[in-house]
Amino acid sequence: WDDPQLVTVKALRRRGFDPETFWDLAKEVGLSKSATNISEEMLETLNRKRIDKKAKRYFMVENPKKILIGDHKLKETNVPLHPEVKEYGHKVIKISNEFYVEDEIKKGKTYRFMHLFNFKDNKFVSEPYDQKLNAQLIHWLPVAKEVVKVEVLMKDGSTKEGLAEPALKDLKVGEVIQFERKFFARLDKKDKERSYFVYTHKWYKGKKKWKMMRLEFISSQEAQRLEKEGRLVATVPGVPSRTEDPVLDFLYQLGSVES
Repeated sequence: WDDPQLVTVKALRRRGFDPETFWDLAKEVGLSKSATNISEEMLETLNRKRIDKKAKRYFMVENPKKILIGDHKLKETNVPLHPEVKEYGHKVIKISNEFYVEDEIKKGKTYRFMHLFNFKDNKFVSEPYDQKLNAQLIHWLPVAKEVVKVEVLMKDGSTKEGLAEPALKDLKVGEVIQFERKFFARLDKKDKERSYFVYTHKWYKGKKKWKMMRLEFISSQEAQRLEKEGRLVATVPGVPSRTEDPVLDFLYQLGSVES
């Protein structure tokens, strides 16, 4: 029942959904004597509000390729673990002239390594962010033996593999993080060879997702479509009250509170 392809509460918990999200969902939708269909987009939007404030950020590179960037003099860089939570502090990333990237590097185009520097045609251009350069922001990792192999179990049952920064070794099983500008994920287990994560959801809230959140109810036709796509969280029928707290009633029906 904790298979990420399912939409059970156990599966959502394994994916890293914050328990408080279910209370937010109950307050957002409310109770009704008629059936209430809840889209997964709504739940993800509410959860994103919760975990974005506390999930640490880490670099991940999929399908890594090595490139050489000469002429820079940097030996290390300090990157915040969270853009807003100063208490988390910084991570120190040691660098050389070799980097892992996942993007195809094109000749004549300017790129920027996140939190590091700008380069063009494999040559260092400048360190600070400069909007005038119109540089494409890309993921990177230093070529080092300390990088961590990662495997992410996605919502559709597929897996993504890649490399992540050495600081990932400090994570504890159960922690939810953001692979920066990719997605949120929960550390499911780890061994000496690699760390295994379960996909939570995207790191951003697209306009379409935000509009879905504002809909308290969706049509039966829309519910059937979402169910076929595996994106319907639950259908909550109106049932006799089990407690004096309507929010708790909702959670009993949803299955997140054990009776």
